[in-house]
Amino acid sequence: SSSFISEQEFVRQNRTLVESKGRIVIPEITDVTVNGDRATARVHWHFDKTPDEKQTTSVGVVKDDGTWKLCKS
Repeated sequence: SSSFISEQEFVRQNRTLVESKGRIVIPEITDVTVNGDRATARVHWHFDKTPDEKQTTSVGVVKDDGTWKLCKS
């Protein structure tokens, strides 16, 4: 059995979150490091209804056929 939630449950939770906190706003991306076809960056974000609750998330991206895409892991 998988520990992942179903797509329907993900959509329901996301809809509830958007209704309560608003959409995600990304005012800044910093610390971009490119190494060939891979890169990392720090994404600074908050929900539009809670601008004082700032978050920072490190993300990895990979260049796939000329387009940068988020890594799944």
